[in-house]
Amino acid sequence: MNHAPHCTGCGNFIDEEDLFCSNCGREAPREDKAKTGVIEEGFIGFDCETCGASMTFDSEAQGLRCAFCGSVALKRQAAPTGRIKAQHYLPFEVDRETALKSFETWIAKGFFRPSGIKEAARVVSMRPVYVPFWSFRARTHTYFAADSSKTPVFARASWCPVFGEINGEHKDVLVPASGSLSQGEVAALEPFDFGRRRPYEREALKEYAVEDFGVSRRGARPRAKALMIEAERAIASKQVPGSSRNVHVNPLFTDLRSDAVLLPIWINAYRYKELTYRFIINGQSGRISGSAPFSYAKLVLLIVGVLAGVAAVVAVASSF
Repeated sequence: MNHAPHCTGCGNFIDEEDLFCSNCGREAPREDKAKTGVIEEGFIGFDCETCGASMTFDSEAQGLRCAFCGSVALKRQAAPTGRIKAQHYLPFEVDRETALKSFETWIAKGFFRPSGIKEAARVVSMRPVYVPFWSFRARTHTYFAADSSKTPVFARASWCPVFGEINGEHKDVLVPASGSLSQGEVAALEPFDFGRRRPYEREALKEYAVEDFGVSRRGARPRAKALMIEAERAIASKQVPGSSRNVHVNPLFTDLRSDAVLLPIWINAYRYKELTYRFIINGQSGRISGSAPFSYAKLVLLIVGVLAGVAAVVAVASSF
């Protein structure tokens, strides 16, 4: 039976490629650092010469067009390549027709969309892609200090200091490992339901494009910790009597672990007045994120309307 490697100093979990404990800096045990099955071999790799995306496929026919920008300028890598093997994936539950309906609803929303954009926008590319993420989890013991608005009776100050400690547990903290999608684009698609995750099976993803991991586990860890710290700060704020300010937290992380996961995202593009815009759709929930043209004419009309309203109010007020 294989036991998960732990730091001999603080007991923190140590990931496969770590040379040192991410929590206290102690050198990782040598016998636990080498593991097999981390890299999966035998894929066909392509690099997009237009946007720089790197993708791997089981089938060469899938790699004729870049899933991220639609370019056909794909350079096949010289030899079969490997990619980081995911522990889990979420299956696509949104089909192409449903994704199109989501787009039609989204593109028509918003006052500052150009008039008639729903009819004029034309979808030119839709590709289901598995995008890589690191999913982190950890337990925390956090000391916090803050100012509370609930002061003792007869106190002259409006705020008083409070201190405390809390125990927490964080699961499914996602850090994108995509080299082609921005943090903002991906964050707008959350949440994903990890209760429906499945163990990774190469055969199940055989017909899909899979983006390569563009961020290492080690590179993603600081972002995951920052997200957990913000979550701890929010929890600590609720522990403060009354209103709170100047909330400071000092968490100790234990059992910090991460899994490589592949999440389903529709990568799409549409054209409007000769310009191309990208939008992406959560392949599990249908949640959408993307860029859209802005109607400056409507902005001018709004400003003119507001100024006219203000002038009318001033005119009425001056008549009395």
